[in-house]
Amino acid sequence: MTNSVEEKRLRITSEFWISYEDDVNVATTILREEAEALDEILDQSEPTARIMEVNDSRVQLQSRIWIRDPSRQDFVRIRSVYLSHVRERFLEEVIRMPPAW
Repeated sequence: MTNSVEEKRLRITSEFWISYEDDVNVATTILREEAEALDEILDQSEPTARIMEVNDSRVQLQSRIWIRDPSRQDFVRIRSVYLSHVRERFLEEVIRMPPAW
């Protein structure tokens, strides 16, 4: 996770690894949909989800979301809610997240 501050907005960048066999389009759609579903995540500076790396056993995805006037508490809470929702959707859609090496 990295973040960047711009004009009283904070970018939250999250990395996800999924199984090579899983559907990347479904996974990136989930990342965007779950961001769009949370009121605290800004519509301007639209949430993004993209492929960052592909190797022989897994695919790295990255999502970027923006929140307004973040306090440390807001950052941690919103990030946690977003990641929890993504995890639940991945489980529902049988998107596997391989363990880190």
